[in-house]
Amino acid sequence: MKITLKDGSIKEYDSPRSVYEIAADISEGLARTACAAELDGEVCDLRTVVEKDASLNILTAKDKVKAMGLARSTYYFEISKTDVVAERNKDLIEEIEDIFDRHKGRYGVRRVHAELMNLGKTVNHKRVQRLMKAMGLKGNRPKEK
Repeated sequence: MKITLKDGSIKEYDSPRSVYEIAADISEGLARTACAAELDGEVCDLRTVVEKDASLNILTAKDKVKAMGLARSTYYFEISKTDVVAERNKDLIEEIEDIFDRHKGRYGVRRVHAELMNLGKTVNHKRVQRLMKAMGLKGNRPKEK
């Protein structure tokens, strides 16, 4: 199988290979910085297996920034930002777990939300529900005797 690269050079392989393996064959640095590929004009993942003759363009972060029309500094600034909502949720998650454990797993969303309100935390019940579902917490009723 023949792979035609962006610069016009041709690589030949006898068996199907993933785009990542082809990038690693070209250079280890390219394999490390690659984030996607353009295979016969279509953008694909690095895990995509190339099974037939094709033209290949390996995309790095620089190519991605050019495609988005952003300055490179803006791109790196945006990806380095911390997620403020995740930070706020982290504190809330700890409190929800504490309430849930303190009441031996019997409190569901409504009671946990009420406890948070009693503690002076202003939080929407839907947020509590979403976080409890993500944590896999469900209130259990005690068995009837």
